[in-house]
This record gives sequence, structure tokens and C-alpha cells, in this order.
Amino acid sequence: MAYRLVVHDDATHTFDYVIAVFVRVLGVSAEEAFGFASRIHRDGKAAFNFYELATAREAEERLLSAGRDGRLSDSLASLTVTVEETTPTGTRLVSRGRVGPGGYQRLEEREVAVLHAESLEKNGAAVPVLRCGRAYHRCSRGLVSEVRKLLTILIVLGLMALVLRALVP
Repeated sequence: MAYRLVVHDDATHTFDYVIAVFVRVLGVSAEEAFGFASRIHRDGKAAFNFYELATAREAEERLLSAGRDGRLSDSLASLTVTVEETTPTGTRLVSRGRVGPGGYQRLEEREVAVLHAESLEKNGAAVPVLRCGRAYHRCSRGLVSEVRKLLTILIVLGLMALVLRALVP
């Protein structure tokens, strides 16, 4: 037997939030987290496989306890997470839900499908570009790259000025 932790799409969590939570909770790199977040947005969900139920449940608890996305005023609940038992003959639902102001909310599959549809309606199907470990945003590494380009241009201009001075009396 194996277990699968599935994280579902919704319109109330930003890419940056999802990436940060995956890095912190699941221990993946920002690039891997971005890939999972992109898959969740595109396909409505992404799955993480575990060999033990206790490990899958611990990851579920940590994702649920991460809470709402403080960047969005309409984010009132945690990510929506499902734990499934997988066997050669199929899957069995262990749990599916999220944590909101009133505590744990069990969700039906149709409710999760509605969350994904609302996300696509609100945000469209396009996936943002990852820059320096953050979706949408430039960060200091991008700034360093721009400064290097500028310094290179200044050095070239300085060399050209020296050549011109040497050629023109």
C-alpha cells in the first residue's frame, strides 16, 4: 500500500504563498514548488506520494496548519488537501478538506472541482514565470544581473573613450 497527498487549486492562494508553503512544509526547492504550483493551477491538483500513512498525514497537517494566504483578503482557509490510499486495484479516500475560521471543513469532490473552476475564471489558465524563486516578482539576483550589465556597458564605453583619445590628437 502507498498513500497520496493531493493539493487542490483554488482562487484564494497566490503562487508565492503556495511555493513558500511547499518549500517550508515539503522540503522541496523553490523551482520544484513552482512546478507543483503550476500543475495545481493547470490541472486542478498535484499529488505527492508517500509510503506510510503517518507521513502523508503529517504533511497534510502541516499544509492545513499553514493557514490562509495573508496576501489576499478573500483567503479565509488553508489549502485544500486530500489524502488517498492507493492500491493496485484503485484508490480509497482517507480525508479531503481544508481548515477555515470554523475549523476543519470536509469537502466533496464536486466542491473541489468548483474551487478549481473559480480559480480558472478569476485568474485564467496562464501560469506565471518563476524569477529568482518567486512567481511574478524580480528579486535581488535579478537586480545584480542588471547591475552587471550596466557595469559592462560602462566599461565598454570607458574603453571606447580611451581609444578615441588615443586616435584623435
